[in-house]
Amino acid sequence: MKKLIFLSISLILFGACQKEIEFKGNAKANVLVLNGVVENDSVFSVFLERSSFFLSSEVSGANEISSGALLKVTNLTSGEVFTMTQSTVGNRYDFPFVTAPNTRFKIEVSHPSYPSISSEMTTISKVNITSVDSVTVIKNQENRMKVNFKWNDPSEENYYMVRIKQAVSAPDFEYTEYLYMESTDPSIDNSNNTDIDGSVYPVNSYLFDDKKFNGQQKEIDFVCSYYYPNNDPLNPVTEIISCELISMNKETYLYYVSMQANVESDFFSEPVKVLSNIKNGFGIFGTLNYSVKKL
Repeated sequence: MKKLIFLSISLILFGACQKEIEFKGNAKANVLVLNGVVENDSVFSVFLERSSFFLSSEVSGANEISSGALLKVTNLTSGEVFTMTQSTVGNRYDFPFVTAPNTRFKIEVSHPSYPSISSEMTTISKVNITSVDSVTVIKNQENRMKVNFKWNDPSEENYYMVRIKQAVSAPDFEYTEYLYMESTDPSIDNSNNTDIDGSVYPVNSYLFDDKKFNGQQKEIDFVCSYYYPNNDPLNPVTEIISCELISMNKETYLYYVSMQANVESDFFSEPVKVLSNIKNGFGIFGTLNYSVKKL
């Protein structure tokens, strides 16, 4: 794959000639970072930390904020207000209510050492998978699993992520992983996972919108690279395949798209800016919902 090729070349180039360069730039002042992607029928939780300079040598977790800040959440639909000054555990703040769909929230965070931040978003209704099915197919002389998803897309704008999780357990081992998959469906954008020769390589999640099927029943196939566990009577194996359809609001979708593009950008290309909807800070204040069916 092209990214592996670029990485190998860069390691050779930089390994052959090493020189320590003094950083003479100005590190920007730290700001608050809020990460809160809430789910319907779950506790309303957010995580709070401060930004840190990318060349910082501070230990992991040193930038987490567990006290000293005032977090205020306003339910703009009902008018209720909730505040917290102490985290529930670590840097996670669990507010004393369960998230409801189609509700608008505003969050405001103040801290004596950093600029105050704020954001607003509206929770969405859950979109449920109506059915999933699978069949074994042959590709490149190897067994693959083709998984079919079906759901009814609501008439408004909708944004999705699809993942397929395999969980395998036996008396002497167990593992869980998201399967790598491919799709040629016209609603899927493969531009970020297309090799230099034009071939599409598999990824373990797909993000897409409903512009090409808005308000319709959607059916889509994914072909997965799949490990078939041997079922030894002396070492019985249990396997669960879970198909996930994750619906989210536009801000959350754009955040994940920018995160994915940033991670997958070439070594020599300009880094992709990760989207944030936090005023005066960084992070994401969004919403998503999981619909899961097992094969």
